[in-house]
Amino acid sequence: MSLFQLDIRLNEIKRKIPQCYSLADIGSDHAYIPISALLEGVAQKAYITDINQGPLENSRYNAKKYKVDHKCEFLLGGGLEVLKDNVCDVIVISGMGAETISEILSQGAIQAEKAGLIIMQPMTQPEILRKFLCENSYFITEESIVKDAHLFYQIISARSAYMPCNNYISDLDYEFSPMLIANKDKTMYEFLIYKLKTFEKILKSLPVNNISDRRQIVNKIEFVRRKLSDYETE
Repeated sequence: MSLFQLDIRLNEIKRKIPQCYSLADIGSDHAYIPISALLEGVAQKAYITDINQGPLENSRYNAKKYKVDHKCEFLLGGGLEVLKDNVCDVIVISGMGAETISEILSQGAIQAEKAGLIIMQPMTQPEILRKFLCENSYFITEESIVKDAHLFYQIISARSAYMPCNNYISDLDYEFSPMLIANKDKTMYEFLIYKLKTFEKILKSLPVNNISDRRQIVNKIEFVRRKLSDYETE
């Protein structure tokens, strides 16, 4: 049991990390996830990276404070390329926008392909990341959603598979994730309620003559209502 306490979002990311030898945390900032994983024996070695020296020094300070710095390598640089030839069992990329994560995977394709698992937590537009994964031969192995301080966070685990991705075929699949909907947990239900209210407000604000945008929002409202109905009939 670790003495290192994580918030709900970071703990959910750490929970996704399987038992492994090496872990890389890209853009680690404070290194909370790798420190916790090392303390609990989930990982034996951690590559902690950041594009800026200041946050990297914060990570080094925290790792030393919790006496795991001898198990860490601190790498200054952006993306996955900073890992060079180091092969990581698990790569964590969190706390960034989906477009940034997609760019990191694209530019660091060699390192990404060598990893056994990549755990991602986009702060914005997870649909962009899902679409990138599906269009670039990644297989989504698991998804989850948590709520912390009134904000929803989606965590996506995937691996490079050299094969067609999951059966995510529409924009609605990318936005709402068939996997998350199939899980039917309480937080996803709350998220669907939140999205329904958001779409209804957007629809009210759209001019009547804006037929194209109104149709798109109506389709989303109908989709979310159907999924909520599935929850309520079980």
